Amino acid sequence: TNVTTEGRQYLDYPVTVPEDQVFVLGDHREVSRDSRSFGFVNIQNIEGKVILRIFPFSKFGGMY
Repeated sequence: TNVTTEGRQYLDYPVTVPEDQVFVLGDHREVSRDSRSFGFVNIQNIEGKVILRIFPFSKFGGMY
């Protein structure tokens, strides 16, 4: 699957994320390729399945 992004290499901080976009960060930030290197990701390009909700804590638990 091809994922297109805005293709920005450098962002000025603080940054405002557009409503239909997300800013993603890798878990090893010093070497991860993430929104700091390729820009925002359109929310329509994200696929996944929630199996556990952590926050808000009052709703913590499995999502079946």
